[in-house]
Amino acid sequence: MTTPTLLHVSINSEDPELDPARFKPLDDGSGYDGVWFTNRLRELGLLDQLDFVSIDVYGGESLPDPGTADAVFVGGSYPSINEGFAWQKTAMDWLGEYRETGRPMFGVCGGHQMASVLRGGRVEPHGHGMIHGSYPALLTEAGRNHYLFAGLGDTPEFHYGHYDHVVEIPPETTVLASTEWYDAGALDHGGDWVTVQFHPEVTIDIMMSDDYETNPSAIERFRPLPDAPRMLANFLRGTGIID
Repeated sequence: MTTPTLLHVSINSEDPELDPARFKPLDDGSGYDGVWFTNRLRELGLLDQLDFVSIDVYGGESLPDPGTADAVFVGGSYPSINEGFAWQKTAMDWLGEYRETGRPMFGVCGGHQMASVLRGGRVEPHGHGMIHGSYPALLTEAGRNHYLFAGLGDTPEFHYGHYDHVVEIPPETTVLASTEWYDAGALDHGGDWVTVQFHPEVTIDIMMSDDYETNPSAIERFRPLPDAPRMLANFLRGTGIID
């Protein structure tokens, strides 16, 4: 049996105001989200079942033919999707082509917003400023019955870290979870495309590392969430990429 190819599209550009060495003391040891996804898949015991490839679009790496990926992860990013950088357009154009293959995609934070804009939604800054902390996802009825949240309880918690959010949900999209601040916490776009505003791929240390100097008051809002990465496995199993 052929090992499925899981392609990670990294749009995780750095915040120039933060020290790039801040992640080095951590177990993940890097600010590159390809490392974070790799480590979570390894901890879940799934890495050896996948041909996992991470492409740094922000760093200038070229994306492959969309037909070569069996499934795609799109991670987060510091800049707003509305900035219109060339690397953002490259990623979005590629996602549009990938959408036509009918294959699964899981988007996180910036990936959630990019997919929503691609499909006709709208993203704007949050009126309350940055949402940073460990908070519950408020499941809709569709979310409670969705493979993405399987085994995560009635009120699963995740790490959040973002300024922008989806203010206009794309057409023909199902809301799986909201938050106390907005509706589009998790979306099913159809065609095995699911996206979330939160971060199941990170640890508490990764999230807190951004706050030690710039936003120390946010540190107390984070707590360990060891079950959250299970969502990555739920996506892969729920879309038939792995057994």
